[in-house]
Amino acid sequence: IRVHREYNTHRIYSNALKSFPLDNIKVLDLRLVHIQKCIDNLVDTASVSTIESKKTIFKCMLNYANKQ
Repeated sequence: IRVHREYNTHRIYSNALKSFPLDNIKVLDLRLVHIQKCIDNLVDTASVSTIESKKTIFKCMLNYANKQ
């Protein structure tokens, strides 16, 4: 069960982070405007709960990066 859960978590996180194409921006240079543009692109194609889920995952990854 653990291996399956780890794979699914990785897959879900990877999919969520693809919605935020901010590869060329350093974490320190990241601003709310950059994130808002990504969310605005999601509004037309995703449900509210999907957007919230992806925002939560993105926020977790930023918090992790900030601690590094």
